[in-house]
Amino acid sequence: MMIRRTVSPVRKDGAPTGAGLADGGEAEGFEGSQPQSVTAQAGPARSSTRRGIFARRARNQQGFTIVEVLVALLILLLVGTVAVQFAVSAIHTSYQQQQRATAITLSTSGMEKVRSRIRGISGDSYLASITAGTTEAQAQQAFNALAADGVVASGDGQLAWSDGTAPASGSIAYSAVDTTSKDVTNGTEFNVYTTVLKCYRIVSGGSSANQAACSAIDTSTMGTPEYVDSANGTSDELKAAMTDPTKCAKGAFKLGSVTYEPMLRVTVAVEWQYGGLGSSGSKEVYATSEYLDCSGETNIVVKK
Repeated sequence: MMIRRTVSPVRKDGAPTGAGLADGGEAEGFEGSQPQSVTAQAGPARSSTRRGIFARRARNQQGFTIVEVLVALLILLLVGTVAVQFAVSAIHTSYQQQQRATAITLSTSGMEKVRSRIRGISGDSYLASITAGTTEAQAQQAFNALAADGVVASGDGQLAWSDGTAPASGSIAYSAVDTTSKDVTNGTEFNVYTTVLKCYRIVSGGSSANQAACSAIDTSTMGTPEYVDSANGTSDELKAAMTDPTKCAKGAFKLGSVTYEPMLRVTVAVEWQYGGLGSSGSKEVYATSEYLDCSGETNIVVKK
């Protein structure tokens, strides 16, 4: 309900103002020259409007329900779990790569020690120079460790060691070749093993599939070997050299219809426990092998 009240201006002399305005004249000398309107809201209408405002404010101020909060927490938990797993996996991968890089460095260093022992000498002195100072027990310990890791096997060649003589003249022995050594880097213990095996590669007369391989020869059942170049020695001397783990054949030889070339297989392997000392992680192994021709600096002549 609207109540409109109009207050008309009053002349100074108290006369009504309607006549003067009706004649189109100016309203002069009035105490209030402009009409005033007062509009008032009735009680019930004003109360209803306020209740509507308060209701809208109440709806706007409502919080999340407990279900919405729980769903939000569950989503945050899942996202956080995935993020943590990703971070942990990245850390483990990075640490594993660091360990492998250390193993490669140690293996390369071990092979460099071997190469340093044969610089400047002929192939028939390789075995004596590489194994100088290596006892049978040391060689066997390294071989057993690598055999357990699946790196070498008895059929790969005959295990070699030193006969106690000094390295061949002309070799550059910067440091001795360690068959077994340890290194601790960033809390991880690395075991380094070096083995030297005498093996023989087929030059001609054998299966083409086996010519690239270098394997052992069972000296107890083989026939009578003969040097291709008779200047290298007699058949008995060749057989003695093939049987002796401290000596190497001086050159290519024939055994039946097959011609062989004496080789040395040098293997340097590094093993470590993933995760560092005292860790229950899996054992890791990195190995590298190199084949050396120990037949000397002579041309191989195949006798027919």
